[in-house]
Amino acid sequence: MTKLSHSGSRIFFCVLFLAIGVGSIAEGLSSGVYSRAVSGLAIVLMGIYSFLVPLVLSAPLREMAAAGQVHAIGPARLRQGLIVVWITLLFAGLFMRWGLKL
Repeated sequence: MTKLSHSGSRIFFCVLFLAIGVGSIAEGLSSGVYSRAVSGLAIVLMGIYSFLVPLVLSAPLREMAAAGQVHAIGPARLRQGLIVVWITLLFAGLFMRWGLKL
């Protein structure tokens, strides 16, 4: 078993995005604004992704993405799928909010 590197960054951003996302889902469902709930679900997925691929704050700005991929956990296909679903849900929530006025 390998040691989980950058665990502070993983936990901080995961908890931050999960708190924002769950709050947005709860608020959206309770008020009937389903676009907010869909966007909240996207933020929850962003939190899961931020746990799998940590933000390496010690790396220079132009190397942060590459440094995060070096320390990533889980299969690459799972991470890519999360990105696709996350962005799709985010744009669906925005379209529901501003395009359809839901």
